[in-house]
Amino acid sequence: MKFKKGNIPLYFQFYLHLKQEIVSGDRLPGSPVATLDELVRQTGISHGMIRKALDLLEQEELIVKNPRRGTFVRESNQKALWVPTASLDQIREELMPKKVVSLSGAFTGPPNRVMAHFGKHEHLLKNSQIYQSHFMLISRDDERRKDLAYLFIPYWRYRDLSIKELKRSPILAVANNMEIKNIRQITRPWLCDHYSSGHLRIPDGTPILHRTIVIYLSNEETLCVIELLTNINALEREVAIE
Repeated sequence: MKFKKGNIPLYFQFYLHLKQEIVSGDRLPGSPVATLDELVRQTGISHGMIRKALDLLEQEELIVKNPRRGTFVRESNQKALWVPTASLDQIREELMPKKVVSLSGAFTGPPNRVMAHFGKHEHLLKNSQIYQSHFMLISRDDERRKDLAYLFIPYWRYRDLSIKELKRSPILAVANNMEIKNIRQITRPWLCDHYSSGHLRIPDGTPILHRTIVIYLSNEETLCVIELLTNINALEREVAIE
């Protein structure tokens, strides 16, 4: 495998290549990674750039470095998998993490991509702004699995909420005692920016997934919009054929 100079730095090309091999299963858990000198010969990339790429993979907990034994693919790297769900109960279960870390909450100018999901409502905005709750979701099953979340709440719903409950469990606070009819999920490719990388513990510029979840009430009105930037590496779903 040889890499050529282009718009993507060489170290990042190698990082993405090795990461893809790991998360796809081409490199088995526990398998050794070639030595630094061997990787230089294989790739044509300098020692410094190889080290930088390996540091990024170690930061993501995809590899383990042992000073005496060498570098190995992590035994358990399946923080990667998220199973898209269809039922309301399954989605509620997914959005009930072990830990919520509140980051901020304030009225802000609504992005056009968010407003596109809301219909016209008399009390949607307050002074042309929508309430945004910003927080981290950390998986109950694997604390390496994290989502950086933005929850957009219309003013008519926000004014009935307890700020304490909103900080403790934002999504459940908004959905509590509401007649939810359906939930729409949209998943898009995204590039991790510098701000998000600090929270998700992955390098900025890394391809990630941007999930939008729109929750609708029984009267077809939009209750809220949730945007999730996630550090998962793959999507998996099993469907039974009857």
